[in-house]
Amino acid sequence: YSWKQIETTLQKLAEKQKIEWDVLDRKIIRVIELSLLTGQKSVSEWKKNMTAELRISSQELEKRLSEYNYWRGIYWDAELGSILFLT
Repeated sequence: YSWKQIETTLQKLAEKQKIEWDVLDRKIIRVIELSLLTGQKSVSEWKKNMTAELRISSQELEKRLSEYNYWRGIYWDAELGSILFLT
């Protein structure tokens, strides 16, 4: 990527981000970015383990994942067994 492309991409992300991340968001984002929860057989297993680890409801995790998907895009990587960010 050129610097111009990088700056344009980052600007688009900054425009999308109209919310402030709290402590829980930072924990979830860290797990995704650093691939701290891998080897899961399915996305539902990954989510189940995330909710157990963080002691949150599945609805709360889904809400936050939806926000991250809008912000950076997320996808399930079956080979790694984890949710990852697109950008």
